[in-house]
Amino acid sequence: MVINSGVDPLFLCAFTTSRTLPNKKEGGRVRHRILTTLLLFSILLAFYHPSLRAVATKNILIIDIPRLTLPEITKDYPNLLRFLDHGAVGVMTTPLKEPVALDQVYFSFNSGTQVKTAEENYLLFNSAELYKEIPAGVLYHSLTGYYPGKNAVVHLGLTKLVQLNSKDITPNIGLFGELLHQKSLRTAAIGNADADLISRCGSLLLMDQKGLLDYGAIGQETVREDPRFPFGIRTNSRQILSTWQDFHSKAQVIVVTLGDLERLERFSLYLNDRQWSFYRRQVLRDYDRLLGELLHQVDDTTTLTVLFTAQPPLRNAGLGERLTPVVMKGPGFRGGLIYSASTRKPGIITCYDLPITLLNFMNVPKTRYFSGHTLHQVPGDWRYISREQRQLIQNYNVRWPLLTGYAYLLIGLVLSWMIVTAFWPKLSKIIQGLGYVYLFLITIPVVFLIEAAINPLDWLTILGWTFGLASVIWLIAFYLAHGDQLLILVTISILTVAVIIYEGFFNGLLELKSFFGYSAIAGARFYGIGNEYMGFLLGAYIVSVSILLPKIRRYQNFILWLGTGFLAVLLAHPNFGASIGGGATALIGLGVTTFLWLGRPIRLKEIAGLILAAFLLLLSVGLWDYYINSNNMTHFGQFLSVLKSQGFNTVAEIAKRKLELNISLIAYTPWTLVLIAILAFIPWLYKRPPLVVAHFIERNPEQTRGFFGLTLTAIVALLINDSGIVTVTTMYMFGIPMLLSLIFKDWAALKGGDHNGGS
Repeated sequence: MVINSGVDPLFLCAFTTSRTLPNKKEGGRVRHRILTTLLLFSILLAFYHPSLRAVATKNILIIDIPRLTLPEITKDYPNLLRFLDHGAVGVMTTPLKEPVALDQVYFSFNSGTQVKTAEENYLLFNSAELYKEIPAGVLYHSLTGYYPGKNAVVHLGLTKLVQLNSKDITPNIGLFGELLHQKSLRTAAIGNADADLISRCGSLLLMDQKGLLDYGAIGQETVREDPRFPFGIRTNSRQILSTWQDFHSKAQVIVVTLGDLERLERFSLYLNDRQWSFYRRQVLRDYDRLLGELLHQVDDTTTLTVLFTAQPPLRNAGLGERLTPVVMKGPGFRGGLIYSASTRKPGIITCYDLPITLLNFMNVPKTRYFSGHTLHQVPGDWRYISREQRQLIQNYNVRWPLLTGYAYLLIGLVLSWMIVTAFWPKLSKIIQGLGYVYLFLITIPVVFLIEAAINPLDWLTILGWTFGLASVIWLIAFYLAHGDQLLILVTISILTVAVIIYEGFFNGLLELKSFFGYSAIAGARFYGIGNEYMGFLLGAYIVSVSILLPKIRRYQNFILWLGTGFLAVLLAHPNFGASIGGGATALIGLGVTTFLWLGRPIRLKEIAGLILAAFLLLLSVGLWDYYINSNNMTHFGQFLSVLKSQGFNTVAEIAKRKLELNISLIAYTPWTLVLIAILAFIPWLYKRPPLVVAHFIERNPEQTRGFFGLTLTAIVALLINDSGIVTVTTMYMFGIPMLLSLIFKDWAALKGGDHNGGS
């Protein structure tokens, strides 16, 4: 019988013959042959047998240091500085309302959405740790019915947290840790930021949907007594390192929280500036030594190390200082800046990009609940992003008082203009002066966009550049229009349209720093044409065409439809305006306005045709985004991806969120309710005009049709877009001066007044 065992025949031969050979010399030769064969066989197994080869295990180490800032990391802390120099650096936006609490930042990471929080969020304990004289693990089992491991971390307040949030958000809470556990990846948390209250937010990063982590050392074992430090306790660096060495062989994803800066934060009211700075330097020296020892033992070829520094110290922080520095070092991240397709701005990422990247690193399938993009490294100096962070915060702090003052100035001016025109119409010089002042003010949107290239940040520089550029634009427009206010308005409108279109071709490069643009601090949009400038674009375009249309006798139909199609594609295309709602608004709203300009009836057939055209436009743009632009996909492309995998249930969820956002913005100020009333009143007034209004419409057909079309476009924008009320407001900023100028010019003509300069 022959046995095909795969063993060398020479070995079998030697083995069988060695039992029958009495010769001592021959026996030694046989033993030598056996040993040689065994050695060769072992080498073959080691190098050629795939099932026995060692497989490298991927690991993630998150070093959580709340309240640390990038400017603090200097040459005084060589290990921290080396980590930044050799890692990829960025700042992470957190789209949360002020004031931002630590637990909100951690939950945004873990859940992929904003979560309502309470004091019970901090009730995280080691399973064996006592809480109110009861082992936390025993209490956790009583509350949930789940048995935690003896070395686990448990969240005792999870049930209340779930009850605080809606059913739509509940599946997200603990999602990051849940996805890791579904892939049999174990998690661990080390360290705390306990002070007068329990503070163990770092564990929230990895908590699963049951409120569990596999291993933990987050209690008193990771701190030591120090009467000279606030609250008498501080991080025990030796124990942190020892615990990590123990957990490193058990868990694949570990978070280490170093909480002394947070302890200082809670004690900062009792510290003068000198002592506060002294303690921060002392803590950073300790952390620098610990980080040096820790990173010396980390294998960079298999471990991705992330430095996570949620929230700056509030002592010297102002409004908007909520950008979280993030540093990544390991496979794929070795120097430079972090880049995200979510923002398209090197060094700026969203809080949803980081969990997606870590899941991708651990080969965990992507889920629809995380809407971010996978991060990668691009060339750059981390000191640049540190400066950029400071500039973005200054921009954010300046824009709100600046825009609020500007808005009330415009409102006051319009009300004054209307009151004087209605009650003292003979004061033509005052009315004319108010009109000129308003035209000066509506140069501001394009001025802000132009001066974003200079990026002024202090009040004196901002006011100087703004007033100077606005004056130049107004004087040029006044000279070209020979003082006629309608033509001045046309000149400013055309310039506004041209600059926004030019900016759109560069995917909104300057809007990030324009005071009327989007803000990285707020974290709603980072590229393309935002709602504010979409309103300026559509409003200025409609006003320009309405005033100039009587002068265009040939090719009206072609020119108007070409303009509508061009603006719709520009706004919708992901590489230009990247605004799906804007594209649909332009096609439907401007389409209706074009029918009005051309004097064509607007029936259900025309409306259905425009809706179908908008659907085809969005489908084309979506397919471009999904297939051609897949590595730089916008929200619409991600929506199609989710729609493909999850079905049409997501459409209802998104529509609900958009509706809730619009309702909250409409209720934000009473002025928006006035605007809604105007939107409802104008169509009725146009369709059932009193005699005086009817005569006005007859004398100014193109302009009044254009204003009616602007109103209908604004209604479409309100219904389709996120923050649609913002688009409505900025559209009317160009429509109102056209209407008021026409009213005064019409009145002056009837009374035999100034026909040219009195508009």
